[in-house]
Amino acid sequence: MRLLFVDEFKDCSNKEYNFYGLVFAVINNSSYARFKNGFYQKLHKLGWDVNKEIKGRFSYSAKKGDPNISVEDRLKFAEDLFELSYSDSKKSASAHIYHTWGVFEKTISEKEMYTTLFYKILNKLPKLSTAGHKNGKNNIIIFLDNNDVLDIKTLSRESAKILKTRNYFLIERCINFDSGNDTPGIIFADFIAYFIDNFFKTYKFNKENKEQIAELKSKLHNDTLTESEYGKLKTLIVSLEKEITSNKLLSVIKSIKFIK
Repeated sequence: MRLLFVDEFKDCSNKEYNFYGLVFAVINNSSYARFKNGFYQKLHKLGWDVNKEIKGRFSYSAKKGDPNISVEDRLKFAEDLFELSYSDSKKSASAHIYHTWGVFEKTISEKEMYTTLFYKILNKLPKLSTAGHKNGKNNIIIFLDNNDVLDIKTLSRESAKILKTRNYFLIERCINFDSGNDTPGIIFADFIAYFIDNFFKTYKFNKENKEQIAELKSKLHNDTLTESEYGKLKTLIVSLEKEITSNKLLSVIKSIKFIK
């Protein structure tokens, strides 16, 4: 049986379009106990206050969540968390990650953006052998990070139809619930979604400011940088570092696939 955990990432700040994406984390039930125990071991190692939820978007802030945990330690936790996608032997994946994104017109609702991408990934899941139905290997449970815009009954019904073509059997209906430290699968998907989103945002920002970065670095080298320009350069360098860090952390994941 497979356990599928879903989270979204989005940027609706642009006046002309919305950027929206989804992450699927698929974990075999035989690997889940190891995954969940590993999550709590790493959370304990981090020293995080278990009464405060840990989330991907807290990674670059020493104030959000548990204020006693440094940014450096938060990023190390993200790396350790992503390493849970490896099997014990480190030779194969115990979690398979699928992600996709799209640029949508402002008139398109979040519900439509979500479901469009959701069905898109479902249609690309690896097709299973029909023999797995005999012993329940083809069963799948879908867990969603709570999103009030969704029509769970319709989403479940349409998902079951698509999954059937891939030889999966949906258990009950899609489960939509609030995340917390007791939902490590959703938190895992949340962290991946955050760093994918962060990479896209910083990459776009750095690309748009490429010439300015080069100009300010040249002024710094020639000792002609003003105080205000120095502050701007520091901001740009932080963005560059975030892009590099996000790319590095995502590369830790054993199996991650972009669905076109």
